[in-house]
Amino acid sequence: MEQQSVNSMPDFKDLVYERPDIEAFRKTVRDIRLKLMTATDPEFAADTLFEYEREISRIDTAYALCNIKHDLNTKDEFFVKELEFSMRLLRLYPNFRQQSCRYCLPVPVRMP
Repeated sequence: MEQQSVNSMPDFKDLVYERPDIEAFRKTVRDIRLKLMTATDPEFAADTLFEYEREISRIDTAYALCNIKHDLNTKDEFFVKELEFSMRLLRLYPNFRQQSCRYCLPVPVRMP
């Protein structure tokens, strides 16, 4: 079996859907908000925002995969329910984004 390079895309058939854990997502967002609230330098704040974006990307990927698998078989009850779950989770995004990003504003920027 040929080993895939780090940047190669896996075959669709090899992608496994995993339901995002809402409580873990909420905890991650709370932790990120705390980090942003206490950030004392721009690099730390930027790294923290990147951490948030990685989490959002993970959720977006799960949603996209769920949506595709649902579209391939709209009668599959598992993906019908998962798509409904994903839609509820996506409705939480704006609140999480607003609550997290508003803490970027007070991060002091010290010029050398």
